[in-house]
Amino acid sequence: MIKFIIFDFDGTLVNTLPLTSEAVRRFLKYKNINKTITDEDVLKVMSLVGNEICQHFMYPEIINMDEYNDVYKKEIELLASQGKPFPNVISTLKTLKQKGIKLYILSNKNDETVKRYTSIIFGDDIFIDSQGVIDNIPPKPSPDLVKYFLNKNQLNKEEGLFVGDSEIDLETAINCHMKSVIMSYGYADKEKMKKLPKPDYLLSDFKDILKIIN
Repeated sequence: MIKFIIFDFDGTLVNTLPLTSEAVRRFLKYKNINKTITDEDVLKVMSLVGNEICQHFMYPEIINMDEYNDVYKKEIELLASQGKPFPNVISTLKTLKQKGIKLYILSNKNDETVKRYTSIIFGDDIFIDSQGVIDNIPPKPSPDLVKYFLNKNQLNKEEGLFVGDSEIDLETAINCHMKSVIMSYGYADKEKMKKLPKPDYLLSDFKDILKIIN
């Protein structure tokens, strides 16, 4: 019986690609780096942590983490209110909660950013806890952040689902020995996905999660 679900954020719950692209463009402008960055460019690196995304487009210049924290993180938070959940996300989450399913978020975004985005876009009464990357714990697909999160919330992995959209999320679920649900509309690298084992569930519509629960 499924008692809880852990969701990825970007590409699973919310279409953050346009926001991330705009934040990267603003950061590069601050750094006086003249590059044209499209959503398609950013999509290829959406599975990376924020500073790694910026570093990708800054190369060969090395990112200054103080500037990243002062500029990029502030820009991405200013853009939070423009985040749009994918179709059927809000209604499905509310139904899951009504059914007594505990809902959580685990993302490779910075922890503060994840919590701010969750609060702004979803309010404070849908998810029990949201977790982003923190110091000294490797991000997904390492199982370490998930293990930390499970222990923090006293969850039994056998009773949950891990829902994401990318190869990183599928690898994470596999590494943590959790049942995997992959949303096909997200930001996955299709070629990398082909090289991995198939997820337990592959869905094209968020509301189909209810069929798994039922």
